[in-house]
Order: sequence, then structure tokens, then C-alpha cells
Amino acid sequence: MPPENLHVPQEAQKTPNFSDPKVIVVTVLLGIYIVVLLLFHFIAIIYSTYLLTKRRKRVTDELENVHENRNIRTDSGHSEVRSSENSENSGSSENSTNSTNSENIQNSENYPNVTILKPLYGSDLSLESRLESFFNLTYPSSRYKVYFCLQTEDDEATPVCKKLQAKYSKKNNISQRNSKSIDSKLFIDYTNHGANPKINNMLSAWNEATQNSDLIWICDAGIHALPETLSDMVNRLVTDPKAAICHGLPFFKSKSNRAFGQLVEKTYFGTQHGRHYLVWNLLGVNCMNGQSTLIKLAPFKKSIGGLEELSNHLAEDFFMGKALDDSGYNLVLSRYPALQDPFLPEDINVFRRYIKRMVRWTRLRMTMIPGVCIAEPFTECMISGLIIGLLATGVLFPYNWWIFVYIFSAHISIWFVFDCVLQFSMDTEFFKNDSIFRLFAAWWCREWVTIYILLKSIYNLTSVSWGNVSFHVARGGQTEVAQTGGEIAADDDTSSKTHSLIRNDLSDNGTLGEDSISVDSSSQENSRYLSPDEDTMNLLQHAE
Repeated sequence: MPPENLHVPQEAQKTPNFSDPKVIVVTVLLGIYIVVLLLFHFIAIIYSTYLLTKRRKRVTDELENVHENRNIRTDSGHSEVRSSENSENSGSSENSTNSTNSENIQNSENYPNVTILKPLYGSDLSLESRLESFFNLTYPSSRYKVYFCLQTEDDEATPVCKKLQAKYSKKNNISQRNSKSIDSKLFIDYTNHGANPKINNMLSAWNEATQNSDLIWICDAGIHALPETLSDMVNRLVTDPKAAICHGLPFFKSKSNRAFGQLVEKTYFGTQHGRHYLVWNLLGVNCMNGQSTLIKLAPFKKSIGGLEELSNHLAEDFFMGKALDDSGYNLVLSRYPALQDPFLPEDINVFRRYIKRMVRWTRLRMTMIPGVCIAEPFTECMISGLIIGLLATGVLFPYNWWIFVYIFSAHISIWFVFDCVLQFSMDTEFFKNDSIFRLFAAWWCREWVTIYILLKSIYNLTSVSWGNVSFHVARGGQTEVAQTGGEIAADDDTSSKTHSLIRNDLSDNGTLGEDSISVDSSSQENSRYLSPDEDTMNLLQHAE
């Protein structure tokens, strides 16, 4: 009979020894870690369902009620929105909210003036449909205009823009019943004010928009707008006096037969990126992506000044949000996501393009907010699963390493289910467009390739490539052009020059305006004018 004080080895125990302080500490830490991860999932799913699904049907009614029942100032310094004084208007406007044609909305003069800036570079097969979605918004057509922003007149996007200008001009639609006419302009401009090519591309259009608009909506070329998006974003801004920006959650337009590489990218925006975006915005933390940003001008001017103040940051969206957040303003999230809808040629490796994009974003975050980037990997599925599985097995169940397989398998299975639910809350056709096996394959690939992206981003951390230009990003986010392989380089010798072609092809009355080329914004001698006849022929040629 063995002695009573015989020591039983830890390896022979069948249950964790909770009398061991090390086991207690690890158990508590793992419990906290798991609870935090679960909270991230639950908060994101609940907020996404509430924000993007349950309240969509109320958007038009809420916007109309705001303008009918209260005085609203957009704080732009040159426009005041007044409510209706007659109760009869309330009834008529209530009926009009059921119409999708913004021309039928009553009292459209009460809506803030909005200018949409579309920075463009190049074209693809879906560019026209994406741009045209901004001409078919439910927002009153007389209260918004579209400014196309290009770098050169021979850009592939130029004929697409001119075709849409001609299609939605008053002159072209005057004989067509119920057709919409949208004021639009084409700006061909590259002002070498700083390293950010997107900011440089929009400066002339921005400066003109600030003179005639209450709100400015900067929206990337790859975004498809749902009809109610602008109405919702305006509603979110004007109903919150402290709101300075309304931005959209980046996601992808619902479609089938998507390339696998693009499905991986869509998975990223619908899972890891979307989860953080929703949680941090709900908690009021600055987390803003600049793909779709509606800006209230007065807070912007007070906190930042002009758009050119952001030109030395590649991540201008982050610093825009930070400046406004530091000034005490709110950054509110639209109920409608910013739907990316690229149609890339078959010869482009979409998966490799996604990796390059993520490396660029990760390096920018590491240089701007290194503390956040240290914690961020611990919220990734595979990394957190390895940590939980290895610690739990090594400390709590060292006698059987098969338990690691069980824990890790359960971890990724639960995580995948949560991610599917989150994506379904954003896209109700999520399961219709792809099989569950293809969705899992894209999810699995995205989760593992993230580790490679993190490691690649650490190497050569301060070097960022965007298009055909390389940038050097210093700690804090300050950026300068390191090397260029194309025409969008920032040349110090010409940084004071403004090379702009401001085209007012279609004015409010549908006639053709004057075109001017300004080589130096401070000199009137460098301007010339094109005749309207020449411009008309060019416009019609491209519109055919």
C-alpha cells in the first residue's frame, strides 16, 4: 500500500490544479481575454443590426420631420435651414416621403446645399455605374451637385464623366418627363501642395465648394451609393449640433460571382475591420475611414482650416477625425455603408492587390498609433486562438495536448459563426451570393494571411507605396514623396504652381460655360479660354 504522502506528478492529474497560483492567474487572464473578445463580437453584431438594418426604413421620415418641426443651422456661416410654419406642409411632406423621386419632396429649399467631390484616377468597367449612382439619390436634386476631380484631361475617366454630365443636364432632359437634372462640374487639377495625391487632386473643387455649399461629401471613386445614403448622412449631421462629420462603414456591394481575391477582401471589411469600426464608433473613439465622408464646413474650418492642411498626411481621414475629435466635435456613423464596387480586369491579381493595400494601411497605422497596433493582433482569430489554446493546454491540461486541437477548433468555429452573422447584418444576401464552403475558404485565407501582412508591414515600416509612388512616412504620420514612377510626383520646383483646368461644362440652366486653364493661381496672364463651340463638340463626342 503506497504511503499517504506520495506526491502525484502534475502530468498525471486529470483536472487543473487550482491550488497552484500559476493556474489561477492564467485562468483569470484567459477568462478576461475571452470575455473581451466575445464583447467585441456581440457589440458589433447588435450595433450593426440596429444601425444598418432596423433604422433604414425610418431615414426619409426622420429627415423630413427634422426640417418640418425645428430650425436647423448647418453652421456653415452662409446658410440657415428653417422649418415649415404651416401644419399643412407637414401632411404633404409626409406623403412625399414614400416617393423615391427626390423631385417630389416638398420644401426642398429647406435642405442644406451639398457638394459631392469625386476624386478619380483611371477607369474600370463599373466606373460609370458607380458614378451614376450619385445622380440617382433621393436627396432633392436642386440641393446637391457633383464635382469630378481629375489629374489630367486625358485620364480614362474623363469621357465617362462628360457622358454623365450630358445625360443629367437640364438641357438634355428638358423634354423628358420625371427625369432628373443634376448640376455637375469637371475639375482637372493637380496642385502640388503636399504628398497626398488625393488631397492635391481635390483642392480646386474643394475651394469652390466651400463658397456655395453647407456640406461637402468626399467619396472615393470605387464607391457605389445607395439612393437613401445622402439623405441619411445629412439627417445624422443636422440632428446632432456637435456632429462635424458623418462617415460610412466601408464594405462591399452585394454581388455574386466575385473573384476569390475580392471575396477575401470583402471578408476583411465585413469581419475584422467592420467589427472594430462599429465598436469604436459606438464608444465614441476616433475611428474613421475616408472612403465616404460628409463634412460640416464650420467645424472643419474652425478645427483644421483648409483641406490643404491635411496634404502632408497619407491617412488624411485619421487626422481629420482626430482634429475634430480633439476640438470636441462628434464623428457620427451613417446607417448606410460605403459600398465598394470595383470591376478589375482579369489580368490583375486581386489577391496580391489586397495584400499590398493591407500592408500600406498597416504601416500607416503603425507609424500613427503604434500602441493600438501592438494590441490589434490580439483581436485576430488565429492569433487569439493560438494564445488561448496554447496557454490553456500548457498550464491547465499539460497531460493531453489533444485538448489544444479541441480548443482551437472550437475557437475558430465559434468565431466563424459570429463573423457570418456580422456580415449578414450588413448584407442580407450574404449567403445567397456564395456557398458556405467558398465563404469559409475566403474567411480561412483572410485570417491566416493577416499574420503574413503583419510581418511584412514591420519590415521596412516607414516605406509606403500608393499607386506608382513611394512615400516615406515618419512617426506621427507626416509623409513625403520618396520616389515616383509616374506623373503625380510632387515637384518642389513647381509646388507653388497650380495646374488646373476647371471645366464648367454644364451650368444650372443647361448651357455650356467657359473653360479656363490656370497655370499659376496668382497670375491672370496664364489663363486662356476655350470657345463654347469647341467644348460642345468635345462633350458630345465623348457622350456618344
